[in-house]
Amino acid sequence: MLSNAAIIRNGLSSAGPEINNSKCELLIVNNTTSQGRSEIIKAFQVEFPSLSIPAPNLWQLLGSPLHQDSTPPHLETKTKMLGNIIENLELIEPHQAFFILENCLSIPKFIYLLRSAPCFKCKKELEVFDTAIKNNMEKISNVSFGEENWPHASLPIRHAGLGLRSAADLPLPCFLSSSHACKGLVNHLLPSLNPEIPYGDVNDAIDDWCKHHDSSPLEKGTQAVWDDLACRDTLNSLLNTNNPWNHCLLLAAQESHNVVWSEAFQIASVGNLLSPDELRIAIALLTGAKILESSRYRCGKVVDELGLHGLSCTKNAGRFPRHSAINSILKRSLTRIALPSTLEPD
Repeated sequence: MLSNAAIIRNGLSSAGPEINNSKCELLIVNNTTSQGRSEIIKAFQVEFPSLSIPAPNLWQLLGSPLHQDSTPPHLETKTKMLGNIIENLELIEPHQAFFILENCLSIPKFIYLLRSAPCFKCKKELEVFDTAIKNNMEKISNVSFGEENWPHASLPIRHAGLGLRSAADLPLPCFLSSSHACKGLVNHLLPSLNPEIPYGDVNDAIDDWCKHHDSSPLEKGTQAVWDDLACRDTLNSLLNTNNPWNHCLLLAAQESHNVVWSEAFQIASVGNLLSPDELRIAIALLTGAKILESSRYRCGKVVDELGLHGLSCTKNAGRFPRHSAINSILKRSLTRIALPSTLEPD
């Protein structure tokens, strides 16, 4: 290895650029005795006097950890950075903050690390990250997510969720799809390995997947396929609940028009920006979270914490403006196509 490093250094020097010794790092991967380790370090320091020797928990390449001890610190750093960024979301409109958190600052900041490192072994750190996302979402939306609501909210939009993906659900789809996608390149670099036999962390990931799922996808190099299969299993487990209300809620949430508001751009001038109360009610109705405290409504009936009674109560004042707006839209539509119509009096 030392001779190869010297050849690379001399070759670069002859071409023009030179290696900066102070930025070189020596990683001793194989288990060696303390005496053998000292000899290796001395030999390299002769050729590269200023190189550094980081501890295994600091090993990384292009931002991805290279050692099993370096993965947890990377996850903790990502979680801390996320917390510092998300604090500023409280300064903008809740609907805009929700959109940014979902599409920019949560899992999208995590995907590279999940694909390049065996993060599925760091369940504690992933739970801390998910808790940070959940707590900040509760601050933004003013909705309290219980243990029965958060699994629903963490599903992707195509599977009746809010799209706030859980970091604990994605490591296996990310890592397995990445490992299968780069299998050809790995076999080209290391032809001595048997391409049909998984090694190391890949084998552990496959075993972990088989413990939680009954089948694996055919297109093993595509992350979306692995993720879709895992989400379907999660959704089926949520549907197989003894609570008929949760069952109906999940079935209704799968209708595509129920969550289109979460994918629209938040432009107030065209009416796409939800107010804080509208966002809170939309999220609570979608996930089955509590909307209000139980109380007695004007009609005399007791309203539960889910707030569903107001949607059908005849004394709900909000029904009349909505009905009038719908009638007005229908009237204008009929007039546009030259069909005679008359609005009935209120």
